[in-house]
Amino acid sequence: MTLTALLLALILSLTACGGDDRGTVSAGKSEIGEIQEQGVDDAALVDGKLYTDEYDPNALFHFGMVPAKCDNGKYGYININGDWVIEPQYEDAYPFFNNGTAFVAVRKRIYKMIDRDGQFVSDIEICQESLPADFSSTGVRKVLVQGEGSVYTAVLSWKDNELTVTPWEEEGKELGVFTDSGYALVTSDVGGDRGQDFGIIDSNLNYTMEYQSRYKTAGNIYGAEDHLAVYDTEEKMYCVIDMQGNVLYRLNDVREMPFFSEAGIANVDGLGIIDETGSVIFSEEKFFTPTGLNPVPDVEVSFLESDWISFAVSRDYNYHDPEYLEYWNQQGENVLNCIKGRAMKNGLAAVCLEVRAGSGSGDSISVDENGTAYLTGEEDGKAWVVINEAMEIQYFLEEEGIDTLDTAYYSDGYAIAMVEDDKADAEYNYIV
Repeated sequence: MTLTALLLALILSLTACGGDDRGTVSAGKSEIGEIQEQGVDDAALVDGKLYTDEYDPNALFHFGMVPAKCDNGKYGYININGDWVIEPQYEDAYPFFNNGTAFVAVRKRIYKMIDRDGQFVSDIEICQESLPADFSSTGVRKVLVQGEGSVYTAVLSWKDNELTVTPWEEEGKELGVFTDSGYALVTSDVGGDRGQDFGIIDSNLNYTMEYQSRYKTAGNIYGAEDHLAVYDTEEKMYCVIDMQGNVLYRLNDVREMPFFSEAGIANVDGLGIIDETGSVIFSEEKFFTPTGLNPVPDVEVSFLESDWISFAVSRDYNYHDPEYLEYWNQQGENVLNCIKGRAMKNGLAAVCLEVRAGSGSGDSISVDENGTAYLTGEEDGKAWVVINEAMEIQYFLEEEGIDTLDTAYYSDGYAIAMVEDDKADAEYNYIV
């Protein structure tokens, strides 16, 4: 499979218009005419609009749109065909949420909400540092509101196409981020080395677990079923509880607060990678190196952001590039050793492999007796490739004129790539 079939050719503007980890790209008006016609299914469009009703929080395109910065310095939203769905007119823009709204900047660090037609849905002004990643399925999110002369914490609620604000008024207690199911931690500074005292509330701001001091936490609610790692001061051990405070698992061998990914996996010093039951998926003992420089390799990419975890092996104390990376899957299997790499998400990852001179196919990956993956070519070198979970090469970045991928692949099969133009002394973003 070649990249040509994937390129949307969103030939994007200068470095000042670069992409970011929100899935924002940059589109110069002068280049929009050069976009390849991919063809959005007309049946997916809403009442003749240029957007769709399709939403996936893990996709790059939300409702068929992605924020983009034009060469006039303003932000708007473009669709897969490169059409401006909402004209560039804002100081900044964020991806659309599941409720069909998005935050756009009306002045420096101050945002308001718009609908998919670009119309403001409220006069409420939100501070940038508290912008939510998404609304919960119950329609709530914690934010900081810019009021008249002051900033205050509040809960945004989006129900029946109406936005309301409820100020958070529990003095001395901090409201956490709401999960997709509508639960949030309420914490204070009371606690110790093991974490803070806390309670848990639902989207109606009612306590499902009363504020208490027996259990301490320093982590976040995680997983599809909303679990929380805590320290039990009476039993003197870590455990996992549900949103009503019921103990689900006791982590007998864990000696520090585990920070679990959404998949319920954590990296714990002294043990290795564990699941939320406390079972060791693979032991830390596997990673002791004879040099002693790095007895426990740095986690380069964790399970919090990748389907594979990667360890930087033999990195020195000055934090220079490691000797190589080791990728391991969630079953504790070493799947790939390479020079460098990005996160494995949605079945695809960009990795840098050694190229060894010799005869053989350069389109497939070989593995030597040390477990190092490499390619065969006319001369020694290295190459960036995109691979799938079966270790099959999807394409070579250099062959497609791409320098790096700025993001992992999203669930809709797209990523943001960077292309340098030495003659123009500029960088361009592509969606691939």
